[in-house]
Amino acid sequence: MKQKLKALNENHYVKTAGEIAQQIFVVLLVTYLLLLLAETVWEESASSVLNLNYLLIAVIVLGIPAVLTASGKTAGRVKQSFGFKDIFLIACAGSAGPVIVWYKTKDIGWPSYLMAIISCALIVILSLLILKGGDEGEDKPDK
Repeated sequence: MKQKLKALNENHYVKTAGEIAQQIFVVLLVTYLLLLLAETVWEESASSVLNLNYLLIAVIVLGIPAVLTASGKTAGRVKQSFGFKDIFLIACAGSAGPVIVWYKTKDIGWPSYLMAIISCALIVILSLLILKGGDEGEDKPDK
């Protein structure tokens, strides 16, 4: 069974279709997340034009082949140090995320500040972990 899957993944048409699915998946995922953020901050902004559930279905349907054809792509990745752009992006996400969390939960009182602080810490820590790209837990590709 592994041999059949390996042969299928080495097929040129399957690779091309997988790369196309991955690119479309990334675009749809980012679009969905931005529209969901807009809908969260400004109610009835995106849902008056588009039902976000249909976009979510498209993201999930394209995400399955994108994930299945993405095996081994990160194996040869070179670890890089953090640049100014990376630090700036983490700082923006680490400051915008808690503001949104506080804005949506400010009616509950002091716990909204606690949730905003925790969300800031989680955003910064997860961003650093993702950019660091630790390969300790990943499977090594077959040679």
